[in-house]
Amino acid sequence: MPKFIVGARLHDYGKGTPDELFAKVSADGFAAVQLAYKKCVPTVKSYADVTDALVADTIAAEKAHSIQVAVLGTYVELAINDESRLQNAADFKSQLAVCKALGAGCIGTETTAMSKQPAGTTREEAQELLCRSLAEILPTAEELGVTVGIEPVTLHSMNSPAATRHILDTMRSPNLKVIFDMSNLVNAENVHDQARIWNDMGELLGEEIVAVHFKGQAFDAEGGLLHTSLEESRTDYAGAFAMLRQLPQATLPVLREEAVPARAASDIAFMKGFFFMTDIQRKTLVVDEGGTGDYRTLTDAVAACADTPNEPVRFYLKHGIYEERPFIELADYIIEGEYRNATVLTASVGGRDPWPGESKTGTFRSETLFLGGGRAVVRNLTVQNNAGDGAKAGQALAVYADASRVLMEDVNLYGNQDTLFTAPLPLKEREEHGFRGPRENTPRLDTVQYYKNCTIRGNIDFIFGGANAVFDRCRIEPWHHATGTCYITAPSTPAGKPGYLFVNCTVQGSAAPGSVYLGRPWRADAACYWLDCVLSDEVCTDGWDNWRDPENEKTARFGEYGSTGPGSAAQRAFGSVDNDTEANAQREMLARVRAEFGVE
Repeated sequence: MPKFIVGARLHDYGKGTPDELFAKVSADGFAAVQLAYKKCVPTVKSYADVTDALVADTIAAEKAHSIQVAVLGTYVELAINDESRLQNAADFKSQLAVCKALGAGCIGTETTAMSKQPAGTTREEAQELLCRSLAEILPTAEELGVTVGIEPVTLHSMNSPAATRHILDTMRSPNLKVIFDMSNLVNAENVHDQARIWNDMGELLGEEIVAVHFKGQAFDAEGGLLHTSLEESRTDYAGAFAMLRQLPQATLPVLREEAVPARAASDIAFMKGFFFMTDIQRKTLVVDEGGTGDYRTLTDAVAACADTPNEPVRFYLKHGIYEERPFIELADYIIEGEYRNATVLTASVGGRDPWPGESKTGTFRSETLFLGGGRAVVRNLTVQNNAGDGAKAGQALAVYADASRVLMEDVNLYGNQDTLFTAPLPLKEREEHGFRGPRENTPRLDTVQYYKNCTIRGNIDFIFGGANAVFDRCRIEPWHHATGTCYITAPSTPAGKPGYLFVNCTVQGSAAPGSVYLGRPWRADAACYWLDCVLSDEVCTDGWDNWRDPENEKTARFGEYGSTGPGSAAQRAFGSVDNDTEANAQREMLARVRAEFGVE
């Protein structure tokens, strides 16, 4: 199953500079865009206005806001039956280098509405003209390594999966792919035949799809098109995604078209509701160390899924002590224990332990449980790393949480230094080989993580990383250790991302009074917020530590609101306290994440 990346059409956010527009879509929770310069950048009146400087500004905005340009849109008429077609093809061809520079997933266009054609033009003639235009474009695309995406639309020259397959077979280019707009293949006449459309799309074009468009539409009594909200749409999204989930692509951007920014949170939650199969549709594998289940270890059960990594699966662990280090890279999986305190995954690997051929294991190879892949759900069990005090063992992860979406409910996470790592890693390590591990040389992909009713125990930076993560009604236990001082969090939040939110949590462990900091910034843009939490006297008055760099106090986004208990304070060393505007923004983020994970 592909990892679906939710995005938006950039010009639905109005006009502005790339940085202004990327900031808006990023703030609303989108991770990818369809960019059409002529539709959203005021200075671009023609493709000649797409200058090197503008492209450089766009690349900078991509990096600053962690936004991927999934589709570079051109909106040119490549199948029009008049003298403008050659210029349109030339305009499209001129943007191939731009697509390459941006690292865009593809450069795309529709294929000309038949209503725009001169009278008497047949669909077959229009398709022939499309092929002529593509013949002008594709050699350069192949030379540059750029993917060209064409989009079938019922009212256009390329109007069906079969017609699209014909075009691809005619051109025979490995760089010619398909943009799949679900609604554009549905009209009033075939609205009741969508299952066949999705089947044809999957069989004829499934592996050619490079992007998906997601919008709402219905039809009036005369069959006319009506633009609707997603909830009111007649498009069978569930059927389409049943097909899309079976595809082998590693990732697929899913782009909201006709977006209304005020509805972004609800739209994203609606869209993501189709990304994964329901629990009823997944197989269950029983793990029992005593031998009564399907497998004796979770590691063996995971290995049994190696040939079907896209098939949703549930691992049910009978109570017991499982001394193992499962490494999971599956598309959609659940790990569920029989009893929270009596179903235990445990290991004792520390960062200072030796590693074959190297001086030490390092932080990011020490984990008891690695959660990779698409969607990981963990419920009702304990994961621990018993390597011991960090002063001797070094960093020792209980969990390396790297899946695109991570949900943990009723889970105990026990460790000392670096108990829970919430991926992604920062862009660059501070010491050579400091990121040795499974994601050292891979792109830094955003993750969203939600922890509910969990207990997390440790002492130094025991919740750390770059995720957008919510800790809801969790118990945070700072644990006494050799050097005395505890740091609960060490976020490395990318600039502009939400970071950590602790809401309705309790801090109560075994540390000495005044020895615990709420957090310190692992990177300059670190973000962490505590909302309506109960803080024990273990929390010191300063609240936050700047990690020996006063400059971090200017950039770290730290704050709290509504704290109670003896560890609360009216003012901290830095960061905000009881700012209504910030608290309301955090509540909005909480609502978005809860909606995304379908929890109350």
